Amino acid sequence: MQEAVKYLHRDRNLPILAGKGFVFNGMTHDSYIVEYQRREDCPAHDTFEGVLELDRGVAGLTGREALEIARREVGPEACVEFDREICTGLTCAKCNETEPLFTSLGKVSEAIGRCPKCGEMRDPQLTHALYGDELYLDKTLAELGLPPYDIITGREGLTMKHWVLAKDRDAALGETA
Repeated sequence: MQEAVKYLHRDRNLPILAGKGFVFNGMTHDSYIVEYQRREDCPAHDTFEGVLELDRGVAGLTGREALEIARREVGPEACVEFDREICTGLTCAKCNETEPLFTSLGKVSEAIGRCPKCGEMRDPQLTHALYGDELYLDKTLAELGLPPYDIITGREGLTMKHWVLAKDRDAALGETA
């Protein structure tokens, strides 16, 4: 949170806590800095090395086009990976019905997750990548639930390239000088 506030205030000279966290306990008004241990063998600690700018935005780039870029730049069997789970639908096991829904999993509330017919919790249908056989490839990345100025990854095996959707920069961060 502190790092986001620094960024929003546009003071790029403020020191950042790379690899560290600032903890504030509001009950006791204590605060301290913690150092995070990076494990090289943990996939959750992957970093995006060498992110390239793609002059496209989430509203103007379809899944199919993103996949074409990845296959042209990475390899013919490349997929496009997102750094988040995308919910493509909600399935009610009791009613045996699936409702299409395209949004980030984090935006699926309990109310949305409940079946409107029977009230049971529905199972989310999730994806974090495009492989080429999806029925929704012609939706834009915005329609799939990706936020502006997101990073997408083209991957074929261990070969990968990362692109930031740079056309969204000003919309996501405000005009920069």
